[in-house]
Amino acid sequence: MEEKQTIVLKGKLVSGKEEGQYFLSKEGYRKQFINKMGIDPYEGTLNVKLEEESVKKFKNIRNNKGTIIEGFKEGEKKFGPVNSFRAEINGIKSALVLPEKSDYKKTAEFISNTNFRKELGLKDGDEIKATVWF
Repeated sequence: MEEKQTIVLKGKLVSGKEEGQYFLSKEGYRKQFINKMGIDPYEGTLNVKLEEESVKKFKNIRNNKGTIIEGFKEGEKKFGPVNSFRAEINGIKSALVLPEKSDYKKTAEFISNTNFRKELGLKDGDEIKATVWF
């Protein structure tokens, strides 16, 4: 996938539903993020509630096809695909992840090799600026 442009998303850090930790612990996802995105994901996402201007940009990104992390089965349980895009937050290589089953419309989820909160000293309410390539 050739990335043609960048978009900057801005918003405030919020706590998520703590589902990212569960999904990112799955080898079916982890191996693909390593191979396709060059990220061995920390088990958890950085959730950014987007400001209004960024919500429009986010919608535009959602309508594009990024790097697809394929869904898989683990026993009887099915895990859906994840559309992902290269991103960067405060110099940290990351990825914007858009799980097929996500109900987030105004919140962007990011992953990286590190715990963003600890690495950058972040807390809920802090301003976040992310560059996304698509």
